[in-house]
Amino acid sequence: LRDSIMQFQRTARRGLLEAKLEAKEKMTSEATPNILRQDLLALVGLKMVSKLNRRLLTGLTTGQLNVILNDFLAQIENLNETLMKELLLRDERLMEQDAMLTDIQDLAEFTKL
Repeated sequence: LRDSIMQFQRTARRGLLEAKLEAKEKMTSEATPNILRQDLLALVGLKMVSKLNRRLLTGLTTGQLNVILNDFLAQIENLNETLMKELLLRDERLMEQDAMLTDIQDLAEFTKL
């Protein structure tokens, strides 16, 4: 019985470590969204650019600047929503992990009796 519990503990620890590494790999592998979307640039009449600079922005009209601003604000809102969902998911997983570790500890103490 003691050997099976120790095996269970090792398996649980290994699973938790693998899950952590897998989550970290997933987060780094997901590409950062491209801030300057090509359809937005075409909408305001700009050619393909990788960054906005002062020289480029001073040549734009107020309407074009408002379009770019509104797009950035929408992107910020979407990213904030995604962040909130991911944080809630992380908290749920941490609570599940704590529950599993408590169960493992209880089993370990039970075997000592």
